[in-house]
Amino acid sequence: MTELVRRARSHADALVLALLVAFSTVRYVTGLGFYSDDWAFLQLMYSSPDQSFGGLVSALYRGDVVIQQRPVQVVFLAALYALFDLNPLGYHLANSCVLIAMAVTFYLILRELRVGRLLAFSIPVTYALLPHYSTDRFWVAAFQAPLSILFYFLSLYAALRSERSHRGSAAAWVIASAVSAAASVLAYEVTLPLLLLTPAVVGLYRYTRPDHGSRQRVCTAVPWLLTVATAIALGAAVAFKLWVSVRVGVGVEGGLVPHAAWLATGALQLNFGTYGVGLPYLVLWIGRFSRDWPTIVLSGVCFGLIYWYVLHLVRQERSPMVHVRSSRYATVFVIVGFVVFGLGYVIFLSSGDVWFTSTSLGNRINIAAAIGVATCFIGTIGWTINLVPCMVWRERLMAGSVAMLCGVGILITNTLGGFWVDAYQQQERITANVVSQLGELPPQRILLLDGVCLERGGAYVFTGQRDLAGRLRIIYDDPSLWATAPSQPPVLEEDYLVVHTYETDVYSYDDKLVVYDYRTGRVYPLSSREVAQQYYDTLGFNHERECPPGFAWGWGENTLR
Repeated sequence: MTELVRRARSHADALVLALLVAFSTVRYVTGLGFYSDDWAFLQLMYSSPDQSFGGLVSALYRGDVVIQQRPVQVVFLAALYALFDLNPLGYHLANSCVLIAMAVTFYLILRELRVGRLLAFSIPVTYALLPHYSTDRFWVAAFQAPLSILFYFLSLYAALRSERSHRGSAAAWVIASAVSAAASVLAYEVTLPLLLLTPAVVGLYRYTRPDHGSRQRVCTAVPWLLTVATAIALGAAVAFKLWVSVRVGVGVEGGLVPHAAWLATGALQLNFGTYGVGLPYLVLWIGRFSRDWPTIVLSGVCFGLIYWYVLHLVRQERSPMVHVRSSRYATVFVIVGFVVFGLGYVIFLSSGDVWFTSTSLGNRINIAAAIGVATCFIGTIGWTINLVPCMVWRERLMAGSVAMLCGVGILITNTLGGFWVDAYQQQERITANVVSQLGELPPQRILLLDGVCLERGGAYVFTGQRDLAGRLRIIYDDPSLWATAPSQPPVLEEDYLVVHTYETDVYSYDDKLVVYDYRTGRVYPLSSREVAQQYYDTLGFNHERECPPGFAWGWGENTLR
């Protein structure tokens, strides 16, 4: 086979992969909006006196202590704001492009590692369509996660290319790898353990190349140069993050061993339980409670396309995964997958700020570990079909299993995406009603939002004061305005009331302290404890009674209202 034919086939694989990832977003991408921390970040940039790009970066960096540890996220958000202002569609289209680039770069890495086209296509397409990290598709404040994975893949690809480059270009590839590695960690830290293995992967790649013994050794220093460059880049990035981070060690209680056991248990239950053996249950749940025919049709169409293309690859390339009746090849992928899966959570040994959930804001942390999950799934499929004696059926089962896994992933992700779209629409309605009732607000007004269920299907309408206050400050162009959406009735003390959301806020009774009841569409002042007590006794909203429990597949009743 000529090199030209190989390239043409690889380009075809990459194009199909890109189109499938793009198709997976079409049902929800135009309806998504801003949520939770998004409004806090937007308000900081909107209120910046300096609207230049540098001014936006400075305002965002200085205005939020947590985001300071992720300067690449700061730059990315500032760039999106400079391009799209307050139009959410542009942000979500940009993230879709990152997801596409992420999948294609993963494919290129596997091809560079001399993995056959069947697996080089099947693993990235499965990874790109897994629902394990679905929040990273919907929430602007989590867009640094796909960006971090993209930079990680770019770093590994550049490192591999440096190994087979001539002396002149090898140094450029090494530098590109080191810079991308630093950018990955400075976007989101979950890739750090994987990046530390890059020099070892490149060294193994070098000494297992078929032409290793006959190659002209003009690049023998590449592994050492790569090790030094990567160490310097990652060392600087980690030192910076340790210097500014406020989350290292937060929430780690009982010692390292119990914390590690808790991490392992939660990770396995979520990734191989709820989103593994529990997938048939999730499909049945969607069919019963949240059936959306356009989403079902989209999933079916993608299933058909993936089945046809994978079967085409199976028959065109005699992959040992299918055509050699030995589980050894598949077992290698299962083992490698579990190693990558574990490394994807290693960074959380230093922090207890982890939330294992199949939906909502917490599942954004799984994006690095999901690389290993996808590899494990494909290896397990290969191991299982080796039990089938008929080669024709092994081919069909391979194609059908990959297609089914991807189709179910699209179905679940788009169902969750529909919940996020609904949440943004509800947010829009609430905000419009608040503005129409309040009219012009006096400076330093404090608003409490009541009568609203804040979460539906794992998607938040509001989460507290960061989003509601941020949005109203933008609307009224008034940074002094304060607002919050309590998730439970406030505690009424003699001189003040206490509101619990993600944080605890205390507000003194005053004429400027008001509560807006979304059910009645009226504003009620809370000028004293007696007035506040009268409101909450007669009109106060009982979230536990009126709202469904926090939604996550695998926990609770999993019902929506």
